[in-house]
Amino acid sequence: MKTALAPDRLENHTVRIFPLITLNSVFAYLLAYIVLFLITRLLTSVSASAFNIPSVIYYSDTRFLISSREWNRDSVFAVFTASPLVALFLAAGLMALYLETIEFSGISGIFMVWLMILCIGYFVGEFIMGAILNRGLGYVMTYWYVMDTGRVMLTVIAGMVFLIAGTMLSRVLLYSATVYFNQLKGDLKLKFAISQFFLPFVISTLVLQFCEFPEFSFYIFFKRCILVFFLLPFVCHSSKTQDLYFDEVPRIPTFSPSLAAITLFALFIYRVVFGAGLRIG
Repeated sequence: MKTALAPDRLENHTVRIFPLITLNSVFAYLLAYIVLFLITRLLTSVSASAFNIPSVIYYSDTRFLISSREWNRDSVFAVFTASPLVALFLAAGLMALYLETIEFSGISGIFMVWLMILCIGYFVGEFIMGAILNRGLGYVMTYWYVMDTGRVMLTVIAGMVFLIAGTMLSRVLLYSATVYFNQLKGDLKLKFAISQFFLPFVISTLVLQFCEFPEFSFYIFFKRCILVFFLLPFVCHSSKTQDLYFDEVPRIPTFSPSLAAITLFALFIYRVVFGAGLRIG
């Protein structure tokens, strides 16, 4: 019969499982990233094909096989706003699903929360990096004559919303600790926030850059890194949130080999297929 850990053993137990938490979260992040990549890139290319614009999807870029003179305001708007809007609605849906199922969703709940975070980051990143580097939504701003002042205002507003969201969602994200703990209080909140979210974000970003080597896109890289403006406020605020108490069912934290296998296979497909390029239209 499984029993809960005695109080004098709880601290040692929690310290030992933090590397396990990080490892599971790295695989969940990478899988969520690839899923969002497929959704957004395919949606962009399908939207382009509706205007008879063929495209080739690479992991570093989507190349449209027409000249710049063949674009018009309608096609630019449809192609480059479709994926950010879908990412926003997907984030809202995932938030609702996460809150309803996190208590019994297990490792899949970690995948779900990462996909939600990445959707938010994708939407905000399109505004900020698009305005700065004139890519993605930046093309829409150009065709709709959004001047530099408007771009700066959109960038500042999007950045502020991102920072505030990271702070306001602290308790929601910490609730994913129910996969590993019966309670989360004191210094454990900060340690968990770092192990579950910040370290996996850094490690996964490096893994993706390695997978894409020697290709490198400043636009994609900075869109990934923009998540730091969401995660840092969350990590800093995590220790100030109210202590969390879950059910008393004993937890047996384990590594998820199925998640690791699926993620490694997805990374292989990501590297091979989108390294060569996938043509749509």
